[in-house]
Amino acid sequence: MGVMKKIQWHAVSKGAQVKSKPEATAMTLKCLIPGTWMGVVTVDGDWAYIISKQVIGWVLVSECGQYESNTLHIVRDAADVDTVAYIASVKRAS
Repeated sequence: MGVMKKIQWHAVSKGAQVKSKPEATAMTLKCLIPGTWMGVVTVDGDWAYIISKQVIGWVLVSECGQYESNTLHIVRDAADVDTVAYIASVKRAS
């Protein structure tokens, strides 16, 4: 059975580089184009642990534009960390 984790807030990429660890020198997993939706699971200092359709990893909080949204939950199958299911209603914060 998968583990349920709550998204703390939703964001949009400002051109975020997704890292494997919350460190500037960590391997870059993917560069997200501006406007890409991200769900923020947790924040550690200047870094946010995010999930998007393309990748899961760490981005600088400064590379995230905050969005207002309804509650969102994700399910990650412990046997396959690349499998992600989510549903959301997201609107831009005013």
